[in-house]
Amino acid sequence: MLVLIVPTTVVAEPFGICAHSRNVEIKVASCSEALKQTSLPSIRVWVYRERARAEAELGNIEAAQADYEMFLALRFDPKLEAEMRALKQEYKPASLAPGDGG
Repeated sequence: MLVLIVPTTVVAEPFGICAHSRNVEIKVASCSEALKQTSLPSIRVWVYRERARAEAELGNIEAAQADYEMFLALRFDPKLEAEMRALKQEYKPASLAPGDGG
């Protein structure tokens, strides 16, 4: 039997920061790192959700929408779908706004 001892702080750190950081720029970076460290869909869904919300808060709307779509591809959630739709409506480019002829 082979036993590997890995410091949990090194492995779990990006996940904890992604979940709990109040600094949205750090949250985005740690969530991105967390996504690189796992292929588990059950973990990736909440990482995508957290990163989407942080990206939206930073004003990175296209990145937020992409993360919402990745979340929804892994697990349908009406609440998150509504968040994504609201984000799209709130930040609709002026050229696509109704009544401007565009």
